[in-house]
Amino acid sequence: MRQLDSLYLSNSSLAFTTAADIIQHLADCFEEIDEKADAIDQYALLRQGETERFRDFKVRFLDLANKSETSRDSQLYDIFRKCNTDL
Repeated sequence: MRQLDSLYLSNSSLAFTTAADIIQHLADCFEEIDEKADAIDQYALLRQGETERFRDFKVRFLDLANKSETSRDSQLYDIFRKCNTDL
């Protein structure tokens, strides 16, 4: 509610005028944060499956690395730790 109080039923020029404005404001506040946090968690747990092709794993790896904002240096180190070296 703290995110809404200052702009709900307010005389401010930034006050909400529609329910869609409220939803968009909440999405702007929380969606990206949650997506990045989820990507960080998923990236930490990511491992290549025993029968998964490397190129499929690499697509998942890069997607999560980008969403979690993992540095390129860390990505290079991590991909070798997370891939199946028995292939």
